[in-house]
Amino acid sequence: MNDISSVLDRADVRAVIHIPAGFAEEIAAGQTAKIQMITDGTDNNSTAIVLGYANTIISRYNSQIMMERLNKKGITENPIKIETVNRAWFNTNQESKYYFVPSLIAVMLFIFSLLLTSIGIVKEKEIGTIEQVMVTPIRGFEFILGKTIPYMITGYISMTIMLCVAFVVFGVHVKGSILLLYLLAGVYLCGNMGLALIISAGSTTQQQAMLTSFLILMPCVMLSGFMFPIHNMPEVVRYATFLNPMRWFLYILRGIVMKDVGVASLLPEIIAQTALSTLFIVTASVRFKKTIS
Repeated sequence: MNDISSVLDRADVRAVIHIPAGFAEEIAAGQTAKIQMITDGTDNNSTAIVLGYANTIISRYNSQIMMERLNKKGITENPIKIETVNRAWFNTNQESKYYFVPSLIAVMLFIFSLLLTSIGIVKEKEIGTIEQVMVTPIRGFEFILGKTIPYMITGYISMTIMLCVAFVVFGVHVKGSILLLYLLAGVYLCGNMGLALIISAGSTTQQQAMLTSFLILMPCVMLSGFMFPIHNMPEVVRYATFLNPMRWFLYILRGIVMKDVGVASLLPEIIAQTALSTLFIVTASVRFKKTIS
């Protein structure tokens, strides 16, 4: 029982079957036995799938033990049956707002940071000010930071507004550390903007940058786990989701907002998010250097 909380906090499992003491004795005595299904309520889609499978398995087991009892003793009354008691942690009533509202915050931050930042460098090319940047002693990494920081501040403001709306309108509040959430949101925004600046550095017009951003945007949303469970995707697609920053931030966001977990439980996601952000920022700096050379 002590392991249930930790494995659900880390999202290692989606559900736990708790078979209480005396289960076998109740079955042998011909009484109705109870088992408990504890599910992760942060992901309504996965929870519904898990409960559907569990109910099917339990129904088959019910039929099996009833047939065995009938064949052995010929008893036709008071059939044995197993009763399941379902309990969803972190979202007891399985209200969709606790799943969709945090997820939409991650989606909106991704859309905002990707679309707006993607025109950052290419705009300099179109209006002709990129030549002025070339003759300055500024390095590529410093230029990238200059293009990233203003959008990051705006992203933080947007995130604050969305969290306030989530609390006032939907009653969804952050159960975990606000400081940790904002810190990891900054890593997420850095990665998104690094990806956007890679697009911008390789584009010649703002229209090309925007269309490329849309081309990347939809697959990232579809493969983030927001609309479809990642473990139900084909194996090749599951590996591709490792490069999707939104996948990791959804885990982080739901963990902090709904589960009140800390760094220890989110360590794999934090490492993956940080690695992607570093990769995108460094690649954007290199691409910019190649552009001005």
